[in-house]
Amino acid sequence: MQELAEKILTALPTMDFEKYWDAFHGSAFAIYNADEVCLFNHPKCAGNSYISIPKTDQFVSCTYIFFEEVPTAIVDIRYFDSFEDIYSLIVHESFHAYQNSLGESRFPNEAIGPAFPADFQLIQLRILERKVLFDAVMQGSNGHLLDEFIALRDERLRLFPAVVEYENRVETIEGPAFFVEYQALREIDDSETALQRYSSLLLNAEDSHVHIRKSCYGSGLFLCLLLDQIASRWQDDFMHSELDLYHFFKTLKPDYRSAPISLDGNKDEVNYIIEKMQQQKKDAFQSFNDHSGIKLTLTGTIQSAGFDPMNLVIHGNQALHKHFLKIRIGSNEYFIDGPVLTLFADDFMKIKTLEVFLKEPPARSGDSLEIEGMGTFTGHIDDTNKSSIQVSLK
Repeated sequence: MQELAEKILTALPTMDFEKYWDAFHGSAFAIYNADEVCLFNHPKCAGNSYISIPKTDQFVSCTYIFFEEVPTAIVDIRYFDSFEDIYSLIVHESFHAYQNSLGESRFPNEAIGPAFPADFQLIQLRILERKVLFDAVMQGSNGHLLDEFIALRDERLRLFPAVVEYENRVETIEGPAFFVEYQALREIDDSETALQRYSSLLLNAEDSHVHIRKSCYGSGLFLCLLLDQIASRWQDDFMHSELDLYHFFKTLKPDYRSAPISLDGNKDEVNYIIEKMQQQKKDAFQSFNDHSGIKLTLTGTIQSAGFDPMNLVIHGNQALHKHFLKIRIGSNEYFIDGPVLTLFADDFMKIKTLEVFLKEPPARSGDSLEIEGMGTFTGHIDDTNKSSIQVSLK
């Protein structure tokens, strides 16, 4: 950890993020592992190059957080093998902090992606659209391909408005972040094949439908690359626009001409993908039910306070959080290591029932229940046996 921190210090003088995106300036960031956090460019550093502090539950995943009220990009180094990957992720997450500083509000409804419908027509059109977008970038913003891409996206938007609006908004938030990540990786890795790493997010039809949210990072990146080809200094205008990335792109293509849609003969591929999407959800819920330990069921008024949308599976009125879940009960917040299964009515953020597996049963003292790794809850045990405990919260 210290060796990596020192390597980052060496790179700091050249970490001029504005070369990746107009007016983009980095601020506080941190790298961390299971035990330790190395914090950079934060007021808490008090003039030091960086400081080391113990890891807390606030440091989860790769994202940005408000650490002591300061937007701070964080990267879990356990996910990555190389300094180049970690550096590019610092740039990526710092961009999200930059978006926050500008008051970014074009966020997606995160309940839609995990419930993406396994619809034949939607998937067939989407596969073709993504191929056309790739070709348009690689062929230097070919006018016919741009028209075809717009025709396909608009047709999907007409047929499946909520789903495609979700994609548009994920692209809006994550596409530029992937764009600066790509720019950083290309610079520090000095590799002509850097773009190939991201192309699969666009072109791998199976993966891009099994992992919907992640796939929108790729299409968002390629939209940014396309904008770079057709417009100059578009980035600041986009950041201060109310349009999503796709519709901002359309404003810079005023000569669009409607193009006919010709679907490929990919029926077998689409049917295979539908089967994989359905099987993925089935396997995820089955894996949860097969988990070892004591199943704890909490029932009451519970609010989701933080989750990882990349590791969320929704089926019907059940949400499976494979990584972690933060919840709020009254004025108290709790962090729960995944997997966590929740039951909801209309809004997956408003939880009616929560299930998680424990190694040890809760310790009981009057109305208080101390649950290992979670905290103290107020409630009473309705039912218990060797393999399960049901608790009603007060």
